[in-house]
Amino acid sequence: MLLGRDGECAQLDALITQVRAGSSAVLVLTGEAGVGKTSLLDYAATHSSGLHVLRARGIKSERNLPFAGLSDLLRPVLGHLDALPGTQRTALAAALAIGPAVSADRFAICAATLSLLGEAAARRPFLAVVDDVHWLDAASAQALEFAARRLSHDAVGLVIALRTGVPCSFDAARMNTLPVTGLEGAAARELLTRTGRPIAPAVADRLVSGTGGNPLALLELTGALTDGELTGLASLPEPLPIATAVQHAFAQRLDATGSAARQLLLLAACDATADLATLQRASRLLGLDLADLASAERVGLVRLKGGSVEFTHPLLRSAAYHAAEPQVRQAAHRALADSIGRQGDQVRRAWHLAAAAVGPDEDAAESLDRAAQAAHARNAFVTASRAYQRAAELTADPGRQLAKWMAAGQAACLGGDLDSADRLLKQVIKLAADPGIKADAQAMLAYATLWTSPPITQYHRLIADAEAVQPFDKGRAATLLALASSVCIMIGRLDLGLEIAARAVDLGRSAEGIAWLTSQASLAHASILTGSRETGRRSIADILAGSGIAGPDLALQLLRMRCGQSLIWCEEYQSAEDLLTSSVAAGRATGRLDDLPYGLATLSDLYFRTGEWSLAYAHAAEAVELSSDYPTNMNLSYALVCAGRIDAAMGAAQVCHDRLAQAVALVRPIGVVSVSAYARAARGMLELGTANYGLAAAELARVDAHVKQYGVRDPCVIQWRPDYIESLIRLGRAADAHEQLALLDAEAAATDSRWAKATAARCRGLLLKPPQQAISQLEEAVRLAEESASVFEQARARLCLGQALLRFRRRGEAGRQLTAAYLAFEQLGAQPWADRTATELTTAGVSTIPQHKPVHIRLTPQELRVALQVADGLSNHEVAARLFLSHKTIEVHLGHIYDKLGVHSRTGLARLIHSGAVQQ
Repeated sequence: MLLGRDGECAQLDALITQVRAGSSAVLVLTGEAGVGKTSLLDYAATHSSGLHVLRARGIKSERNLPFAGLSDLLRPVLGHLDALPGTQRTALAAALAIGPAVSADRFAICAATLSLLGEAAARRPFLAVVDDVHWLDAASAQALEFAARRLSHDAVGLVIALRTGVPCSFDAARMNTLPVTGLEGAAARELLTRTGRPIAPAVADRLVSGTGGNPLALLELTGALTDGELTGLASLPEPLPIATAVQHAFAQRLDATGSAARQLLLLAACDATADLATLQRASRLLGLDLADLASAERVGLVRLKGGSVEFTHPLLRSAAYHAAEPQVRQAAHRALADSIGRQGDQVRRAWHLAAAAVGPDEDAAESLDRAAQAAHARNAFVTASRAYQRAAELTADPGRQLAKWMAAGQAACLGGDLDSADRLLKQVIKLAADPGIKADAQAMLAYATLWTSPPITQYHRLIADAEAVQPFDKGRAATLLALASSVCIMIGRLDLGLEIAARAVDLGRSAEGIAWLTSQASLAHASILTGSRETGRRSIADILAGSGIAGPDLALQLLRMRCGQSLIWCEEYQSAEDLLTSSVAAGRATGRLDDLPYGLATLSDLYFRTGEWSLAYAHAAEAVELSSDYPTNMNLSYALVCAGRIDAAMGAAQVCHDRLAQAVALVRPIGVVSVSAYARAARGMLELGTANYGLAAAELARVDAHVKQYGVRDPCVIQWRPDYIESLIRLGRAADAHEQLALLDAEAAATDSRWAKATAARCRGLLLKPPQQAISQLEEAVRLAEESASVFEQARARLCLGQALLRFRRRGEAGRQLTAAYLAFEQLGAQPWADRTATELTTAGVSTIPQHKPVHIRLTPQELRVALQVADGLSNHEVAARLFLSHKTIEVHLGHIYDKLGVHSRTGLARLIHSGAVQQ
């Protein structure tokens, strides 16, 4: 047991026990340098009998080498690579440079990492120990983070050490973390005793207090002090050199090795993984003899291991590097670059040349450019971006420099490093004299930061650049204007968005291609929002008439998703589903998770409207999960409001409120107004369903103010007004209800909306006083609701009709309508509405109807997603690939699904899923 670490060791023992039992466990050790994280990792590795142990360590000099850390971690389990799905297998092989380069999304490699770990664990449980994760290259960090978040039922343990206060590509949020702090008093004093040096109790207390119990600081500070200072005969330095104690102590140890050894240690520090042959060649170029490292090895600064020089602590390497003068460091890097030569590792050589450069250096710049291209080919986009950026800094020619800045910005976008993309693309915009280049950079910048910066700022930039480029390139101008139209819609300037979209179409018509398609999609979106549904339909028809919208390109996937959303508003549900499912399928196949949440959330909206709430719930939950792991604020916000509306209809009040509050909070700082309207509409539905009519009317009155202010004129965009009318009727505010009904009738007529006509008929039936007129109108509402394809609206219309029939003592007819409504509400999982209907059934004298609980009520969201995929005939491996989960996780979920639903085979599950409900 480590000194003073009983609690930490107990947590590690529990993790190892959990892995031996066949479950996954992740623990991230966080703390300052020298606090003991590495010792705890060593404890875990040496106490893992029965487990295969994988080890990797982030190394600062390898931060710019694509997938260096991931390669070290996965090398022992690469024998299982052939078991991965084809896309994942080729993507990971390319990333690790053991297969040909292929174009893939970064998340395909993340998913492949997860799958490989799962396949390895199926053969033998293992523990993966990763030290200094803060120094991992960005691509490796992303892949490790993805796996850590999504491992669940595999016999895999991950123990990761992360230094606090260091910029890092690994995000430990929502992972199990263990802060490692300094040793407590007794343990810290025992550590001092073990140094063998005489230390007065008062001095020991002062050292423990001053270092916060940091073990490395205690040991090194004790070694740096004199016997007189330690025994109290001489005063301690005041203040204690705590902040730099370790660095000072290490520097003193370096000085003791002699000048030649210090220079050799600098060489080793410049490239911590260089082999001895490379170091030998570099040392000769500097007039040194590698044998002089023996003195450093004798005093415990380094050890020769595996044909390389390994520092005994990462901070020793840092001390060896930073103790040298800049020109000495540059000479060491130059020697290493020359020793690698043009036949060796060109990525390492490029970065050594860059570190050796003083001012512009074309050789270094071109070497880095080639390194960036190689990283890009392996889909290590953030690494490529850093190489392009450094190449730009070393390039003297303005034209070539600008091209490298642009490439750096584009790679940062592809890698999801939006902060760097913003900075790099703004540099291009600042330097570019060519309006075309500036327009391309502005479009890229807008895509990268559309949901993270104030939209009004984006709008002005886009318009200005569109006007500048229009005389030279109408296609580029059209693309910028289409983006500007989207920005207008975000901030509620719908009429302006429509005007800008029309301008974009005029320009894009002559350009054709993606510029014209994007412009048409923007016009369709804006037209439908502002009440010109037929214009929107024609624009989408024009898009779909050609073959240009097909294809795997990300821009085309987003275009299909946007057209799908517009078609939902037009109640063209089958066409919308075709577009959206194809885009989501393409996103799953390629591992593109950035925009998959948007497609999933939009599909959930469609399935909510058509009454397939199991599908709606599954898609919304997955959209929330994916966009929470890799968020852009708007994707997550949209997913949350879609999920929140389902919660509202099902009566899950607290979950609904929490999701909607988070959705609004995410986008409020950047001024996106539409989310608030969606959230209030969902809250209004929640309160209406539970008969809180006053609260419902208050929420929906705010939606009314929103649509009036911003000009939303299609009733199917948000679908809120019928709820407002009903809440007003229940409150006895007939005059206000009549006013709102007149508006709904006008919108229904203007858009020819089946849903609006059906809901208007229902509301009219609630308002009419003569019995037969009310019943006739509600019967018409039921008929129209059946035509609208809205199962929920059909059930609500039947509930209202049944209530009206009861009031006029037509109990038999009422019972039939109420029974149909009750069964529909139960199948949907709309519990508040089912409860209200059950009360009316009792009044009608109908005996208790057996309750049926839908699948999505009985399963967790992840189990539901698995069940739906299995019901479609997919194998466990295929489901795992689609859902970015491990094969073992699918197996475990399937077992739980069988138990909960009372089925025993995939065939039985498919039959049950497609029936829509299970009996309780």
